Amino acid sequence: MKTAARSVPALSEDRLAVLRRAIDPRVVQSVLERHWRPAHPFSGRLAGCAVYRLFPRGADRFVVKYLLTLVSDNGERREQLAFGEIAPGDARARCADKLLRLRKSRRGQIPKGVRHSPALTAIPELDMVLVLPGYDEKLPGLALHHQPERAAALLARLAPQETAVLDVCSEILNHRPGKRCILRLRSADGFSVVARVLKPVDDRHHQNVHVMEALRRAGLDDESPDGVRVPRPLGVDDGLSVVVLEDVPGCTLHDDRALPPLRKAAIAATAIGRLHGLAPPVSRHYVLTEELAMLQEWVELTRCLRSDIGRPLDRALAAVTRRLTALPPAPPSLTHRDFYDKQVIHDGERTVLIDFDTLSLADPAMDLGNHIAHRRLAALRGEPWDADEDAAFIQGYSMHRTPPDPLRIDAWRDATLLRLACLYALRSDFADKVPELLAGIAD
Repeated sequence: MKTAARSVPALSEDRLAVLRRAIDPRVVQSVLERHWRPAHPFSGRLAGCAVYRLFPRGADRFVVKYLLTLVSDNGERREQLAFGEIAPGDARARCADKLLRLRKSRRGQIPKGVRHSPALTAIPELDMVLVLPGYDEKLPGLALHHQPERAAALLARLAPQETAVLDVCSEILNHRPGKRCILRLRSADGFSVVARVLKPVDDRHHQNVHVMEALRRAGLDDESPDGVRVPRPLGVDDGLSVVVLEDVPGCTLHDDRALPPLRKAAIAATAIGRLHGLAPPVSRHYVLTEELAMLQEWVELTRCLRSDIGRPLDRALAAVTRRLTALPPAPPSLTHRDFYDKQVIHDGERTVLIDFDTLSLADPAMDLGNHIAHRRLAALRGEPWDADEDAAFIQGYSMHRTPPDPLRIDAWRDATLLRLACLYALRSDFADKVPELLAGIAD
């Protein structure tokens, strides 16, 4: 869960006040009840609002991810994700401008004749435009989600000759506003692909394909003897900045409730051990100063919004900084930089490693510490966990690579724990457990 933050000293008290209201579920629910209505066909009322994530988008712009609970007139309950885009200026004017851009034919996410869409709602009290997932003027490839004929044409080019591509449906797997959206496109006869919809900048979609093809040529392909591989790229759409991948079977290790925790640890260790041994297909270096700057920014922002945990955050930042800077330099090697159990898909036999947006040359102990920290988070969230997982993970890794010094792994684990504490400090279902997460960071 690697994510960037922005420094917050420029935020005025007025802007902080708006942001504090926007992360208060009771305030947001009260405001939404006056302004927002669920989109057809689900009518009813808003029965709950939970804050899920906060994404900084510059010095004074933020996106808040909400999980809304809806109850229909007949008592049916449904959950709806929504993004609150907060920025200075008139929210109504920004909403109208966003609607205009989404109606343009290149994006094609809202029909041209539509003057008002339930996908967009201005919330003036919070300087916010509330947007439903799947609508994003910075991601033109989301036209595939809203125009079945375009999705069908794309699948028809990729499907086996005997496959009739009919009645294509689109499912949103993950949406990071302004960054990327992951879609599953499936035809009625069962043929499906995964489409990575990317921001059209710096030829990113071709870079994605280059990295995956290089990893497959290096040994993470369908013939991999230990079953660890990378998804097959099937094609690109240059006009939409979309990468099309095979829809691999199985589910992530995080979501697999059948596998015992120690077995999951061994599978994850094999996947990351294989990756660390490959020749790098990227030239980008990620250095310690970048990590420390990111942590500093997240702590500053979180302290502004959660003053009650300000001192524990500062103590944790000082401890992590001291421990990381005391480490001798590590020879950089290929590093995932966001490795944990949601980045590994397993189908019982084969293992697929995914999401290479942050792939860099860096300290490989970062990946090991990141995975271990996420498993500690899982334990605090009440998910299945085994006290011997850390040892099993390192033991499994040692079958492929010599593990880094334990002190190095622990230091990177604590850096991840601090980052996770900042990310989860605002989450409605976890905020009260953040002190426990910080308590796991060694002095």
